[in-house]
Amino acid sequence: MKPTKLTMAAVLGASLLAAAPAFADQDYRGHAYGYRGEYRQHDDRRVVVIRERPRLIERRVVFVHPAPVYRPAPVVYGPPAYGGVYYGAPAFGAVVGAVIGAYVGGQIASGR
Repeated sequence: MKPTKLTMAAVLGASLLAAAPAFADQDYRGHAYGYRGEYRQHDDRRVVVIRERPRLIERRVVFVHPAPVYRPAPVVYGPPAYGGVYYGAPAFGAVVGAVIGAYVGGQIASGR
């Protein structure tokens, strides 16, 4: 065997020997079940009364969903009150404003 296998076997054996006290529980009821080493004997005789409960039969509730009712979507806004929109006008104004701004800016920069 390789030395690493021997080393691992030795480590495994040592860990099992170290854990041996944990497995040495002599009583099947250990501390996990609330047993603290006291033995109590109860000689009380209890009378056990068994009553049969009334049986309740629950009926299944059947619910039928009504058919969906479709209606037109609400109108959020109406059509424009003015005539057709000409989208060339704002672009033309932007171009004219840019040309005027460039001309004025050039005049200020040149000092005239």
